[in-house]
Amino acid sequence: ELVPEAHAALMEIAAAGPRLKELLAQAVTSSRFGDRNPEQEKLERRRLVPYHMHINLELVEATHLVCALLLELPNLAHNAFDP
Repeated sequence: ELVPEAHAALMEIAAAGPRLKELLAQAVTSSRFGDRNPEQEKLERRRLVPYHMHINLELVEATHLVCALLLELPNLAHNAFDP
């Protein structure tokens, strides 16, 4: 099904934590700039997604949680009457 696949993909993305924006090509961490020369910085910025194409990070998290809920609902329904 699509829900388990979506949950697996979103779990990997959500596990990135503070690097989420970098993984979605929405930002470049400033700490990495010290290791690069100006040409590499320019190439890195060129790979960024334009602002109007950014994915809202709260939307990514909400979708991950909805997928997790959909996967857990059968267990919750099955164990609802068991002590």
